[in-house]
Amino acid sequence: MTNLNFFIEKGYNWEVLLYIVLFSFITLFFLGITNKIIIYRDTNDFMWNIFLIIVPLFILIILAFLMPEPLPDNYNFFWETQNTSIISIIGLSISALSLLKVFINCIKNNGMLFGLVIFIFKVFASLIITILLLAFIGKLFDDKAAWKTLFVPLLLFGLFIFIINRLINGDRVISKTV
Repeated sequence: MTNLNFFIEKGYNWEVLLYIVLFSFITLFFLGITNKIIIYRDTNDFMWNIFLIIVPLFILIILAFLMPEPLPDNYNFFWETQNTSIISIIGLSISALSLLKVFINCIKNNGMLFGLVIFIFKVFASLIITILLLAFIGKLFDDKAAWKTLFVPLLLFGLFIFIINRLINGDRVISKTV
């Protein structure tokens, strides 16, 4: 646990992770627009990738609501009660299933070598995609948001849809090789 705290406390570690995620997303985007490598075969493939981030995020939110108000010493966030244990097991199972599905789809679509590389890039890129989705949804449900402040997220969401349409390229790559 001390190694994790050391990593979190150092600001440049977050910058390095940000650069890795951005590099992964940009690489996936350029590989997707060339239609040489399948990034996402279809929307189901894309959704399994999104589940890698969305499911753990929702599980953490649910577990946070189940925490007792005066937090006892040595409280185990994931396994303290039967309810938190069940929710944690469900979250871990769905996350593991999505990771396995993304891995299998990458290998099936691109072979072993490119599949492993694409798998690693997709996991990092899913962070950016999920953050964009959550930011857009947050802006839509913000009570204080004026029409002018919603214009930029709508514009970004349109750009996001364009990028995702370029990355869901299974049919284009297959039709190009046949």
